[in-house]
Amino acid sequence: METTMADSEGFFKKFLLLWSGQLISTIGSGLTAFGLGIYVFQQTGFGSTCRLCVHSFAS
Repeated sequence: METTMADSEGFFKKFLLLWSGQLISTIGSGLTAFGLGIYVFQQTGFGSTCRLCVHSFAS
């Protein structure tokens, strides 16, 4: 079975859409972990609790 240029372009567009979605998801997860760490630190005042919360969220 031969692949044509049109098939390759369609595959690339789908791949780019999937890759972009994953990138946005990863950035959002990182920002959530950062914000959660700040929130926990403000509520408790303990850096160890903050680090534990961020580490468990990221893993």
